[in-house]
Amino acid sequence: MARTARHRAPVRPLVDVSTVTRMVVTTGALAAVPVVATAGAASAHVPGTSHAGTPAVKAASTLSVAASPVPANGNLGGGTVTVRSGDTVSKIARAAGVSTQAVLAANNLAWSSTIYPGQVLSIPTGGAPATDAAPAAAPAPAEPSAGEAAVAVAKESVGLAYRFGGTSPTSGFDCSGLVQYAYAKVGVPLPRTSAAMRSAGYAVSEPRVGDLVLFDNYGHVAMYAGDGKIIDSPRTGESVSVRSLWTDDVQFRRVV
Repeated sequence: MARTARHRAPVRPLVDVSTVTRMVVTTGALAAVPVVATAGAASAHVPGTSHAGTPAVKAASTLSVAASPVPANGNLGGGTVTVRSGDTVSKIARAAGVSTQAVLAANNLAWSSTIYPGQVLSIPTGGAPATDAAPAAAPAPAEPSAGEAAVAVAKESVGLAYRFGGTSPTSGFDCSGLVQYAYAKVGVPLPRTSAAMRSAGYAVSEPRVGDLVLFDNYGHVAMYAGDGKIIDSPRTGESVSVRSLWTDDVQFRRVV
């Protein structure tokens, strides 16, 4: 009796064909790449790969990393970190307390490079919370001019009583004695009298701090203190003071 041939049904895979998602992490964005899983094997089609399952160096679409990461509470600086799904270079840098640029440089990556889950990245040392650009140093304060320094010397004698012929803070000053003393302290010699000071330096129309103020109607000299004020030793019965310049009938001379 002839045997009837039996046809075996094709063996079905133990795992049904399904689509899972393999996350390709880029510096700044996530690109989802479908990976097809079969019984015992998996293959993936990634744009730009040389063969199935090998990620390309650069994904088809990438976004730039934020230039100024927010400092993190943790500090992983000086070690390594394994990339996980959902990570970006910026995120890793923030967690390490270092700049994104430092992580890129330590791993020879560009801003457009792609990183992958399982990839090990080096974290540079010195991982204190930082920004990508160091703040600019504050400019050094400007040194005072000789005129400003002379006015500062004269202000040390505010309240000192006027003394005719006086040339020192111990005995008191007359008007020209105060000016000559203040400028001598900053290394600028001046004549002794207000009349002789009319030939010192050169005339200017717009005064600045330290310029001599010579009054035309009488032999008096003061120093311009800025903001429309002068400092001088006025007359007997008064003392060295800073006061408003009350007349335009003056000549300004710059000696420094």
